[in-house]
Amino acid sequence: MTKPKKIKELSTIVFAESKLIGDFVSQAMDRFQTAKMVKPLNVDELKTALLANPESILVLEWKPPQTVGVLNLSRGTQVFDRRPIILWADNPEPIFLNIISEYHVNFVRIGGPTAADIWRDIQSICDDSSPVNAAFQLLGRYSDEIGRENYDKALDYCLELTDRKPENLRYKGELAQAYVHLGKWHEAERILNEIMMVDRNLPKVLHLKAKVAEHRGKVKEAEVYLQRAVELNPYHSERLYELGNLQLKDFRAAEARDSFAKALALSKKHKLAARGLVSASLILGDEKGLVDSLKALPSDEDRAAAFNNAGVFAVQHQKFDIADRLYAKAEGIIKEPKTLAKVVYNRALAAFKGGKKAGGVEALKRVLALDPNNVKARELAQKIKLKV
Repeated sequence: MTKPKKIKELSTIVFAESKLIGDFVSQAMDRFQTAKMVKPLNVDELKTALLANPESILVLEWKPPQTVGVLNLSRGTQVFDRRPIILWADNPEPIFLNIISEYHVNFVRIGGPTAADIWRDIQSICDDSSPVNAAFQLLGRYSDEIGRENYDKALDYCLELTDRKPENLRYKGELAQAYVHLGKWHEAERILNEIMMVDRNLPKVLHLKAKVAEHRGKVKEAEVYLQRAVELNPYHSERLYELGNLQLKDFRAAEARDSFAKALALSKKHKLAARGLVSASLILGDEKGLVDSLKALPSDEDRAAAFNNAGVFAVQHQKFDIADRLYAKAEGIIKEPKTLAKVVYNRALAAFKGGKKAGGVEALKRVLALDPNNVKARELAQKIKLKV
């Protein structure tokens, strides 16, 4: 991790669309040779500015959902990871602190800071002896190792953080997440329960509780935790996607469709949420919703995955007629032969499980015509003694 420069050496500061008082803006422009103001807030422009200035500090005004979109990029990306962030808000909504508890923001100012406040924050970030700087560097190293999927080393940094500040709930939450990455579910749950004895309304902690519950097969309990996390922070696209997935598995397609749509509204490139939206629209027979959501899936592979997911959930709930309808629809949309073969193979399985052997045999023949080397299809044909 690159160590932040001292303030007198720092050459760059980037701040997004902001009502920061004019004297701070003018001072920043004068004091930092490559100061940059991004206005109006544009995530792509901000990314470009930050990549061009890797040692810059980001000063960001709270303005959801745009600000949350920027902060969401801070998870595991080279653009925002290990970068000092100062966030301020004039009159934030009540859920503000719940949301901010999830991000590594060095300073949060509420009520409109003065220029002097911001300069003091910057000094604390840049000063080697500042506790803020020390914690920031440890969190940066932790993020580095998470990005490399070196979870054992990431755990070491988390343990060092929690040793320094054992009462800091954010650091304990990161420790629980490291345990989840390592598959140490018992340790993760122990830490999460400790946190919840102090505060039961931290979205990230509830999200991790949902992951632990789902791992243990407690799907309903997982959904309760995840729903509460979404209520506390409605701007988190990944949680909305995971909530939709749980709802879809329970064959509650209308609720799932709403969750996937909200996830996509926050993150338009969320491919898995787009797949989920197609799956939910298919199950509901929502032709307009299907046409619209398919536009977000440009490849046959993605479209096939959406059809297959929907069909699998239908079969799991013994809705064999719905599954067959979905696969029939897929055969009219998927073009690439090997990808289509996978869809038709699932249609064959659905037919056999639904007691329609003739339909299953016919579908299996089409699979082998599309892809003669499909291993699963050949094994199934051999099992049912179908000549290939």
